[in-house]
Formats: sequence, C-alpha cells, structure tokens
Amino acid sequence: MSFSNQERINATAKALLGNVLDADPTTQWYEGVNPFGFVLASDKVWTQANVVKANPCANLAAAQAACAGPLSGIVQDYSLAAAAIRLTKLPSLNNTYVALATYGDWSSAHLDNWVKPQFAPQLSGAPSFGFATKLYNGNPALGGVEVFTTDGTTGTGVNKSVGWIWNYDNGLLLLANDFSIADPWILGFRYVGTTAGAGGITNLDGGRANEVFGGVSISPIDGGNATG
Repeated sequence: MSFSNQERINATAKALLGNVLDADPTTQWYEGVNPFGFVLASDKVWTQANVVKANPCANLAAAQAACAGPLSGIVQDYSLAAAAIRLTKLPSLNNTYVALATYGDWSSAHLDNWVKPQFAPQLSGAPSFGFATKLYNGNPALGGVEVFTTDGTTGTGVNKSVGWIWNYDNGLLLLANDFSIADPWILGFRYVGTTAGAGGITNLDGGRANEVFGGVSISPIDGGNATG
C-alpha cells in the first residue's frame, strides 16, 4: 500500500513546520528525533542578502528606485512591461511554466532567484509589497491582461485554494489543473548579486549550467538578458 494522504500531510507538516522528519504518522513534531533540512545549491546562497533586507520597498515606485540606487547590480528590475518575461511551458506538462532568458530556448539561462516580498520586511513587519511579481495573460506591453492573485480561487476558510502560484525561488508558475492561462508573462524583481558559488560570483546566468530541467539539458550562455 502507498502512503495515505493523511500520512503525507503529517510528514510534510512535521518537516516544514517543526523541522523534523520521519515516517511515523502518529508522532508529533516535538517527539521527532531526526532533523529535517534542505541541501542548497551554492547559487541559492545570496551573499548580498543583507543589502536587500536593508532596503525594504513598500510599493512599486520604491522598488524601482532602489534598483536604480542601493540595489543596483544586486536586484534586477523586470517590473516594466518592456522587460516582461514570457514563460515557457515545461515539456509534456500543461500547468507548469518556467522563466527562461529566451522564450522556448532551453539552452538559455533559467531565471530563478526572484525577490519575494516577505524576504525584505518593512519596519512595520509588513512584506515589501513593491517586490511582488505580477502575472499577465499576454504580453503586457501589447495589451496583455493582468491575472490577479485571487483569480481562480475557490472555497472559503480552511478549504480556500488558489488557482495559481508563482514560485519565486525557482522562477516557476504553477497552475491548478482547472485554471489555465494561454500565454503567461511575469513582471518582478530578480536577485543578480553575488552568491556563494565559485567564491561569490554574480548570478546573471542563473547559476544553472548543464542542469537537466524538465527533461531538457540546460546550459546558460547569454548572461540572463531576457528576450521574447
């Protein structure tokens, strides 16, 4: 027999909420003895993260100004329609899209490490709303329609579920099976500062050389300049 849904929920809750992991669905997080953790690639370690955190942005104008000022060379501004990234559908999947430097070109850079609002909280504790990504159906520079965070949402209370998720860390758009977007484009802000990889290299190429992603080998070569 396979793991039941409840067994998977219990294991996931212990891992993500309590940082412990085992296969016993009856034990609680405070009873766990085996710690849970992630292995991070070196390009996921932002060595200039403190600079980003020191510049919270309450709104879009503040985020754009920070990218032209203290965050120049650290956070790249993709918030204008002319800089929008057209997302590429993963092979054989209809509900998962990835940000590539060149639309449809799997040999181009995988644009990951987008700055999520919660990464740089304001003094009030509120997220940096200025860093929030915006999703469009169609090119926003040519009349594309914004897809709001509540679009596709169903249910209420604990049963409330969204229609789409933007995964900032990995540059992935995840759609619910019954929610579709014909031509997704994304606007936002991406960390391109130094990382722990190769002694603090700049992350312009996405740090994903020769990676097999979605069944396709990726070898970033163009410095992360988006086209398409």
